[in-house]
Amino acid sequence: MRLWFWAWTIVAAGIAVGSALAHDRASAPFAFGAACAALLEAVGGTPGAEWLVFAGVSSVVFVAVNRKRHRRRHGWSGSGRRSVGRVQD
Repeated sequence: MRLWFWAWTIVAAGIAVGSALAHDRASAPFAFGAACAALLEAVGGTPGAEWLVFAGVSSVVFVAVNRKRHRRRHGWSGSGRRSVGRVQD
């Protein structure tokens, strides 16, 4: 195995352990992205492709995991003086 395989593996393990200890769901997708980059390195990928896989997979998993956590902070509640004249879609 080449050096980048071990680097991606250590990064993935470090982020996974840190995320588990901190009970942090926001950083866990980056551990999965780093693991995918390590897998690509194991099959002979280029460093540029590994970084693209890391960024792409991490972004997609981050959005998928945290989509339900999103709350609208400024919703159309309809109460209070600041909501006068607003029409709810």
